[in-house]
Amino acid sequence: LLCAVCFDAIVEKVNDSSIKPCGITYSSSEEFPLFVTWKKKTASGSDWRLRGCIGTFGAKSLVQGLKEYSIISAFRDRRFSPVTAEEIPTLRCDVSLLTNFEKAADCDDWTIGVHGIQVDFEDSSSSQHYTATFLPDVPSEQGWTTKETIEELAYKAGYRGTVTRSLRSSMRVTRYQSSKAHLTYDDYKKNYHIWKKWCANPAVFDPTLYFHDDEEVSEKKTTVEEKEKREKKKREDDESEEDDDDEEEVKEKKTEIHTQRKRRFC
Repeated sequence: LLCAVCFDAIVEKVNDSSIKPCGITYSSSEEFPLFVTWKKKTASGSDWRLRGCIGTFGAKSLVQGLKEYSIISAFRDRRFSPVTAEEIPTLRCDVSLLTNFEKAADCDDWTIGVHGIQVDFEDSSSSQHYTATFLPDVPSEQGWTTKETIEELAYKAGYRGTVTRSLRSSMRVTRYQSSKAHLTYDDYKKNYHIWKKWCANPAVFDPTLYFHDDEEVSEKKTTVEEKEKREKKKREDDESEEDDDDEEEVKEKKTEIHTQRKRRFC
């Protein structure tokens, strides 16, 4: 659902008659540091490449923050040209809500695939300040070691010197975790009816069960489906027992009538 809110934001922004927003109404009082990432399907259709990614470490009102950074990451990421209306159907949206911020002891005090990291450091020769971050999934997707990740972070921050042991030891490192969801444009449009059902009754309807493929949600969906199957079987068994009771009752009545008749004619 959060990703669908992001798609609505950029579709409304481009204001192109060829694509229409789903018109999702969603409100929340929660605040999170967050990032919105856009990825574009490759020509072969087998992979996704980065198209824009910007966020904030300051807690933002969830809905307004998503809308704001959806637009910023899609149209104002200086590494890319602005997303066009023609590209939107080829996009995937990733939303990361950041949690569990901790000061790391050093550049190696974090776990690939678990933590995102932010580094801050100064170049002693110029006193220039540098800072950059990678979300938790980036190092594992790229196949980097912790050392390679720090080097790539320094480059991303704009540093062009050698990342020496001395520089690494001077870096201030913050590690964090994230809760992530993603959604393709195709699923955004295909599940229009799901968003509408959720908006009509958000207290009891959970759309993530229908489109999100993360392991935790998949397990949740399986549990719900199994529960529904058990309840259906129980209803069928109860109906079957009722039918059996009715049949037994009919048999008893027939026996009673036959006995009465037998008594009457004996």
